[in-house]
Parts: sequence; C-alpha cells; structure tokens
Amino acid sequence: MANTTTITTPASSPLSDVDNLGPVSPVATTTNTAAAAATTGSTTTATATTTTTAGATATTAAQKRKPSRRANTAERRATHNAVERQRRETLNGRFLDLAALLPNLSQIRRPSKSSIVNSSIAHIHASRRHRLLSARELRLLKLEADALRRELNEWRERAGIPLVEEPTR
Repeated sequence: MANTTTITTPASSPLSDVDNLGPVSPVATTTNTAAAAATTGSTTTATATTTTTAGATATTAAQKRKPSRRANTAERRATHNAVERQRRETLNGRFLDLAALLPNLSQIRRPSKSSIVNSSIAHIHASRRHRLLSARELRLLKLEADALRRELNEWRERAGIPLVEEPTR
C-alpha cells in the first residue's frame, strides 16, 4: 500500500532539502519518486511517497549495498592478489636476470635474493674501481703520447721534415 506524506518545515531546517528525507517509519522505505519541493516564503513543503511492507522488516539502501560491497571487496581482493602475484613473479624473474649477468652467480641455478643484491653491489664497486684505474691509465698514456709527439716534432724540425699534427680530442 502506498502512502503520501507531506512534511512542512522551516526553510532553515536541515529537512528543507528533499534528499535528506529518511524513512517515515522503521518498516517503511522512502522513495523520492513523487518528491517535489515548493519554496514559499520561509517554509518548504516536500512530498514523498513511502511504501510499507506488511509484516516484514524493510531493508534500507545501506543494507542492500552491503552484500554488493562484500562481493566487490572479495572481487577487489582477488584482483589485488592477482596483481601482487604478477608483481612478485616479475620481480623474481628480474632477480634471476640480474644473477645471470653477474660473473660469480651465472652458474648458480637459484641464488638467493640477498646473494644477488650483495654480488651486484660488489660488482658495481669493482667496476667503478676498474673504470677509475682505467681512466687514470688512459690519462697517463695520453700525456706520454703528447710528450713523445713533441719530442718527435723537435727532431723533425731539426731535420726539416714536416711536423706531425696534434690529434683532435
């Protein structure tokens, strides 16, 4: 059975907004299908249609959403678990790729993550040391080549032979 309830409230009242109308009784569900608000002066009139179920407790909109939230939560959890599993598999694969690149771990079938990280750090430090030593050696070789070129050009100048030009670096 459908009842029509008319509520008249002052305009400053929190009930002046039609959307704030709740159920009329504990066993009634409010539907705002016939809600119309007419503002006249300082009062607002709102009309709402309510449906009452005889002998049964009506469920509110919040209670109706809970099962969908549970299903949504289970679905979200499953999606999150799948994404997290994929992330772990990718990360583990990248650890194995890194281990294959390291000279001291390339022959080990399944090294631990900590040994991969430790070996990577040691390899990076060794590479930096090697690069610094190589750069120093290269600089000394260039200085020696320049000194030898200057000496050669002195001998060529004395002999009247064309000079060797400086290389462009």
